[in-house]
This record gives sequence, structure tokens and C-alpha cells, in this order.
Amino acid sequence: MIQQKADSESEKNKIMGRVSDAKKRLMDAVAELIWTGSYGSTTIDQICDKAGVKKGSFYYFFESKADVAVAALDAEFVKKRVEMDSVFSPTIPPLERIRNYCESSAPRSALESRSYGQRSRKSSNTTASISSRPSAMPIPPV
Repeated sequence: MIQQKADSESEKNKIMGRVSDAKKRLMDAVAELIWTGSYGSTTIDQICDKAGVKKGSFYYFFESKADVAVAALDAEFVKKRVEMDSVFSPTIPPLERIRNYCESSAPRSALESRSYGQRSRKSSNTTASISSRPSAMPIPPV
């Protein structure tokens, strides 16, 4: 299915006579907006603004917000699969595969933790009325 879309896109570029990175910018924008917010709160207007693309161009490449989100996830999966294939190559002994995976995911985990922390701070700012009422959400003992 991904190959069919790629063939279809190259045909579109031949017909249109120009190459644009708008599709990639849209996919990058939706990925970032969903990561920093949520899928539900992200609008097509926000995606277009973030990507610097007009709404008509959005609909040239994608039918809906769901389509661009799926395309962005597919593109990320393709990149991750190449990385995972090299880490888990059958030519590498099993214990070394696990070690390689742990080493390759440690830097990524640190970045994700930092991003979650930022998201948590943003979230805490928007829920001040809840946090000012400790009885509204009891904290379980540790």
C-alpha cells in the first residue's frame, strides 16, 4: 500500500511539473502538534499554519486529518523499522541484540522524558482550578 502511494505521488509530480515538500511539512506538523497536544485538539487549520501550507494544498495531498496522521505514523514506522532491523539482526547474538536495543533507546528515552515533563507543566498551568482543590483528586499513598 505504501509503495502504491509512492508511485501515485511520483505520477502527480510528473503531471504537475514541480516538486514540493509540502506533504512532508504537513506530516511533520501533524506529528508535532499531536505530540505536544492531542489528536482531538489538533485542527486542519493548525496543521496548515504550522506547515506553512494553504488548506487547498492540504486537501490535494490528504482527504482528512486522519489521513495525514496515518501517513505521518507510517513514515515514522518505516524509519524505526530500519533501525530495529539493524538492532535485531539475526546475525547478531541474542544478548548483544538486547544490549544494542537498550543502548539505542536510552538517548530517545531521555528526550521523551523531557518532553513529557514539559507537557506536564503545560497541563498543570491549564488545570489550576483542579489543583487548587486537593480533595477533588486524592493522591494515593506511595
